[in-house]
Amino acid sequence: MIAQQTDLQTASGAVILAALLYFLIVPIFKRFLRYFPSLVIGVMLILVAINLAQISGKLIAGAPGSPDFGSPVNLLMAFITIASTLLFSRLLRGTSRQLTILLGLLVGAFSSALMGLMSIDQVSLTPLLAAPTPFPFGSPKFNLIAATPLLIFTLISMVEATGQTVALNEVLGKKPNKNSSLTFPRPYVEMVWPR
Repeated sequence: MIAQQTDLQTASGAVILAALLYFLIVPIFKRFLRYFPSLVIGVMLILVAINLAQISGKLIAGAPGSPDFGSPVNLLMAFITIASTLLFSRLLRGTSRQLTILLGLLVGAFSSALMGLMSIDQVSLTPLLAAPTPFPFGSPKFNLIAATPLLIFTLISMVEATGQTVALNEVLGKKPNKNSSLTFPRPYVEMVWPR
């Protein structure tokens, strides 16, 4: 949206500003959790889930009105991917269970390749290893007005991710350690936010 209304350099600058906001807020974010009661976090999680369901539905069924909308092949691929993910989730134990989504995606990709739905012709044209190009769209432009929607989304994303963690802890019956220190070294926290 930022790139459509301005340009790619301003969008790049907005992403850098959002990263700086994360970097500055994470050390003190734990102090603000008391302002987000369970009801607020629950509503945010429901809204995010509804939005993700809509996006997933369009990825699976296609865009309404498009020629491949509701294509049986797309629905079959989605079913294979979801079913294999659930199967891996039930069969795997311990740390290997954390790979269930990746393995489900690999089964879905392999199935689509077997059905002739995936083309990897362009892969051979690119190098096996390559360093990223810094600032591929040019020097970033920092426009605070243009970046404001992304900065607001950044804060909402932090609350949502924290809410998911709190909700999972409650479901699993685990109590978060209130005295746990942040992952940032103490000198960094004091440098950014002195007492």
